[in-house]
Amino acid sequence: VTLEERLRKLCASPFISDSVETVEQAERLAALEKTDKQQKLQIAHMQKTLRGKHEELQRLRARNDDLAKKEERLEHTVQQLRLGAMEQAAGKADLSRRIQLFTSGPDGVPGEELEKALAHVRRKLEQPSAAASKGKAGGGASGGGSKKKVEEVDVASLKVGGDLPPGTLIWATRRGESRHARVIERRQHADDEFYDYYVHYFDFNRRMDEWITKDAVERIDVDGSLDVLRKGEKERIEAEKRAVEQAARKRQRKDDTLEAIEEEHGENDGMDEASLLEHEEVTKVKNINKLELGRYVMDTWYFSPFPREIFPDGSIDRLYVCEFCLSFFKAEPELRRHSKKCPLRHPPGNEIYRHEGMSVWEVDGSVEKVYCQNLCYIAKLFLDHKTLYYDVDLFLMYVFCEVDEYGMHIVGYYSKERYSEQGYNLACILALPPYQRKGYGRFIIQFSYELSKKEGKVGSPEKPLSDLGQLSYRSYWSWVLLNELTHLAAESVSIMDLTVATSITSDDIVKTLQYLNLIKYWNGNHVISISPELVDEKLKKLNSKPGPRVDPSKLHWAPLHVHVKRDKWSIRAKLHNRDDA
Repeated sequence: VTLEERLRKLCASPFISDSVETVEQAERLAALEKTDKQQKLQIAHMQKTLRGKHEELQRLRARNDDLAKKEERLEHTVQQLRLGAMEQAAGKADLSRRIQLFTSGPDGVPGEELEKALAHVRRKLEQPSAAASKGKAGGGASGGGSKKKVEEVDVASLKVGGDLPPGTLIWATRRGESRHARVIERRQHADDEFYDYYVHYFDFNRRMDEWITKDAVERIDVDGSLDVLRKGEKERIEAEKRAVEQAARKRQRKDDTLEAIEEEHGENDGMDEASLLEHEEVTKVKNINKLELGRYVMDTWYFSPFPREIFPDGSIDRLYVCEFCLSFFKAEPELRRHSKKCPLRHPPGNEIYRHEGMSVWEVDGSVEKVYCQNLCYIAKLFLDHKTLYYDVDLFLMYVFCEVDEYGMHIVGYYSKERYSEQGYNLACILALPPYQRKGYGRFIIQFSYELSKKEGKVGSPEKPLSDLGQLSYRSYWSWVLLNELTHLAAESVSIMDLTVATSITSDDIVKTLQYLNLIKYWNGNHVISISPELVDEKLKKLNSKPGPRVDPSKLHWAPLHVHVKRDKWSIRAKLHNRDDA
């Protein structure tokens, strides 16, 4: 056998073929790795470029917003100058009429008196503010006439396509009544030159702000001052608080009962005037007018920071929301197509309670991020000073639903932190408007305290509370404490006994008992003084309120274990501290 034949046989052997294939595969793999590395470098470069473009876009948007604000201020200044010019023109017209009256007829006015009258009118035209104040006192007839002329001209201009700048004070018709209002924003019709105006009614909550047409504008308030009106609103609120305090004091007995008034926590607590003005500026206009959720269409109350692509023109009339997964859409056909494909008929998460047509679901923010974020977006439409967290990983959402053959329909919800250093058992609470005044708020609050009992802790809602939250919690605390006082022995009951039985903090218990006039100062100590007739009367009133009640036996839930060396909010720690004292 020749050497060539032996080499040919060796090359044809499987070992050599496999080796050659292995080498080729290794070369191809190396080539692929090289290509992959190059593509990753290209992607990193593109991402870096994209970040730069995004930052540049943000700067341009910020600059555009600044320019828009400057343009708005300039338009407002121009409008004020235009109003001033119209007022001067009206004053000049009034001057001409007075000159004719002075000089016409057989009883003409002498020249000296005419010069005095002209000088008087010129002074009023040069100082319109001084003329306005004198006119109110009865000495500026020409100033009052010019203002009346301005009102007539401005209202007439609205009827032919005029415009009112933001900040203008007006009188507008709301539900058949004339209301004092301020123009917050304006928008022009696409098919004509008319404007609609977004107004805030003085002496009303911001939730009543709305868009009105030109026909609802009665007249312009040229005498009004925004600072004066804001001061008047503030004084009205303070006067209402004083009236509540006086009414509470009148309810107290005239003996040695402790005179202490419950401290009010408003939703504006902790915010100075500058912060409030900044908040009002950012959220001054509702971006969504109506919310369609399930079988209900709800008028929204406040601004909510939904993604900008939902309202590219600044606002939309109606937002459509899937009541099961809370996905939102701009058009009804989009919601219909989604509903045919949506697999859910209940909130995602774990069902922990069901009884008498009510169901409660625990949703983990770290698992169902999109659902929880959408829930916060919706809640912000009905809560003014709610802090919106885009990172919902630290929160648990408890969603309350009504159950029927079509699924589980959301009624409201509350959120809580996994562990709160301040001992809060509730961070945010909301009962949707169609279900308010039906007892669902008290049901949600009662449920939060039932979970606190399961945890063996005391709890309190996160402060400050909204106005509706204050009413709901005060009603619940009164109802629970009065029920407990009827069951416990009156001669041995203490604040700690009530805390252990209800999981309500001692501070909240003391304030509620003071509000109910059940704490009395006797022999140098504050004691709980119970009148059976008074307790029965108050309980009868509270028990007459409608709404479901929580049945603790239907609750299937275990508390989340948190690694804390010593939880100061646990009832065991509270009892230990009392024994040490």
